[in-house]
Amino acid sequence: MLLANWSLPRRRDTIDVIGSALTAHAGGAGHRPIARRLGVPDATVRGWLRRARSRTERLRVLGTVVAHDHDPMLPAIKPTATSFGDAIEALG
Repeated sequence: MLLANWSLPRRRDTIDVIGSALTAHAGGAGHRPIARRLGVPDATVRGWLRRARSRTERLRVLGTVVAHDHDPMLPAIKPTATSFGDAIEALG
């Protein structure tokens, strides 16, 4: 099956929605306020956050490598206060 470029495999929600949830969490928001703001069930957001946190280092490395592959002149990605924040910054 072909997927649209805005979708993620095995996910009903768009990259923008999931990315907004991850970014909000990196900024300190909890899963319930994020879910209310996005109009998504609490359990769905909690699952996204749990899964992303369990893969924090892999996401950080992948985001950094892909970003620099697309733009070798990209400046270093600035560290944040947390490893999860670093991963989201690299993916952004």
